[in-house]
Amino acid sequence: MREGYPRELFKKLRMRRHGIKEQYPGIYYITNNLTMQVQIIVTKDLGPEEHLFLKALSDKVNEQTARKIVETASLMDEKGDVENVEALLQISMAANKGIYDKIREEENSGLKEENKKLKLAML
Repeated sequence: MREGYPRELFKKLRMRRHGIKEQYPGIYYITNNLTMQVQIIVTKDLGPEEHLFLKALSDKVNEQTARKIVETASLMDEKGDVENVEALLQISMAANKGIYDKIREEENSGLKEENKKLKLAML
């Protein structure tokens, strides 16, 4: 997995007669003469919706993508899915601390405002 297109790597693989097939935008399969299947993922080329959680593994997640990741993760309700998405979020949050801190601050600020309104309404 990498952010940019691996031009030199693909050039060397082609010289060694390996096939390179872009199965989906940003997801490349390397074929021929390999003992195992190999995929190379170019995160900047992944679609915004189709491979959201693969994008989460990048250290270049933007705010819009981070918000979508958090929103989608919050909808998970099956135990295995929740465990997997929590692990993924830990990785993404560690790699993109500033973005997630900003989102957390904005959500906390919004909650404080809601609490103030609720208290005033109760008076």
